[in-house]
Amino acid sequence: MSDNSENLVTFEELMQGLEDCASSIEKGGLPLDEASKMYQRGMDLALEASRRLADQELSIKKITDSYQEAMNEIQSPMPDDAEDESE
Repeated sequence: MSDNSENLVTFEELMQGLEDCASSIEKGGLPLDEASKMYQRGMDLALEASRRLADQELSIKKITDSYQEAMNEIQSPMPDDAEDESE
């Protein structure tokens, strides 16, 4: 896959392509050269899908960390509030 076509394909389409490659190879009957090319295509699809999944996991982690940081700020007593309560 070229870099341009990889960006136009959805994650779900990558996974479907990977399933199609695996199915073709499992069926058998392919000439060795064609089976080898199909295997390479499947590996390329798997690599791109893994990259996208890792990117999304990182994005989700950043969102979760940001949320947790905001919640910690909300739940921790403010220093000025603590002084006002003691007076």
